[in-house]
Amino acid sequence: MGTDALTGAIRRAMQIDAPRLHDIRHAAISTLAPAGMPEQMARQWAERRSVEWTEQIIKERDVWVFDCEIGAVAWVSFTGSEIDGLYTDPAVAQRGVGSSLLAFAEEQIARRGTCEARLEASCNAEAFYLKRGWAFTGSRPPDGAREMAKRLLA
Repeated sequence: MGTDALTGAIRRAMQIDAPRLHDIRHAAISTLAPAGMPEQMARQWAERRSVEWTEQIIKERDVWVFDCEIGAVAWVSFTGSEIDGLYTDPAVAQRGVGSSLLAFAEEQIARRGTCEARLEASCNAEAFYLKRGWAFTGSRPPDGAREMAKRLLA
């Protein structure tokens, strides 16, 4: 993992991206999540979704991709005021890609006139969101994600 910020562009996801986005999600969960949860739980979470599921969310949600010279390396999904997915290829983790996509999603949500964004953070991602101004809105369920929110500037 490099530490230099990765440059690239954010674009809307297309159906042709579904296999790559599925792979990014699986790799991100399998590699990055075990730091904050039992490995078996991370594996089950990673394997819970198929390429067909990814195709479906591209149709139904706002799904955006971070592209760089090596292709798609991360993606974010949101519906209304809820960010329901943010995944970064572990090969480019900690290079600003997830932060860029999160800021992009927050901006898009704010442009719709919403003053608060919401998400559910897995335990491995809580520190990432806290560092970017998000706050807990409830306690963590024993086997699930914790609800978080952030006030947005319109």
